[in-house]
Amino acid sequence: MAYATPFLGGANVILAGSRMTAVKNRTCWAISLRAADPRDIPPQRQSYMEPGGRTSYKWANNVSVSNAPDIRGPWSPSKRLLNGTNPTPWPLWKKHHQTSKIILGVEDNFIYQADTFNGDYDLIKSMPWNTSDYSDHWTEDPFLWRDKRGNWHILCHWMIDIAEKGEKYPRVGGHLFSRSLAGNWNFKLQAAYNTTVHFTDGGRTDFYRRERPRLYFSDDGKLTPLYLINGVQEFNSKASYTLIQPIGHDAKLYERALGF
Repeated sequence: MAYATPFLGGANVILAGSRMTAVKNRTCWAISLRAADPRDIPPQRQSYMEPGGRTSYKWANNVSVSNAPDIRGPWSPSKRLLNGTNPTPWPLWKKHHQTSKIILGVEDNFIYQADTFNGDYDLIKSMPWNTSDYSDHWTEDPFLWRDKRGNWHILCHWMIDIAEKGEKYPRVGGHLFSRSLAGNWNFKLQAAYNTTVHFTDGGRTDFYRRERPRLYFSDDGKLTPLYLINGVQEFNSKASYTLIQPIGHDAKLYERALGF
């Protein structure tokens, strides 16, 4: 359905397949990213020179999209969709309801809807609580999905320990849920997961950072979450990498079916 690179830092890039444009009866790939329209940035702010002579570019945050009939291209010019960052799309297409409509969540858990993935997006939900920095509901990196029962969920990076203690660990996983997109959302202020990971060889790692959550689902129509994917960073290290952690017994069954 969709995959977003979970490494720490840089732009969010989301790659999505034909579910986004199934009504066109052709495969269409789209990349949605946090990027900027250079025309909106004053020339004096578009670039600056770093020590050593390297030129860097600083773009304003917005969500843009580029699409192509094939993963190899040709790709259309990037189109700006809306202001924001951390895009998380969810196509509404189903076999029995073939539509091009799409839902898009962004940072602070604003939720938008459009008739097509590259159309005009209308805001349909903003959360009623305080989402500002250093509040107890401070989040980023949302991942939006709908379960097999039709309920909606958002998994996000919850920054409660930064707000309360100035630390990036251990409570990092936030979970929001609602029966309808525009209805009442619930955010239980309790960590869905933390920065501690236990490995099958008996080892354990307490990470300094664990952010950008994504889920990998089963492809049997039940949308069972099989793996939690995060960008992580260890203590005393500048490097970050992708961590994939199995979720429950279903992940074991999935791996066994693959011959692992």
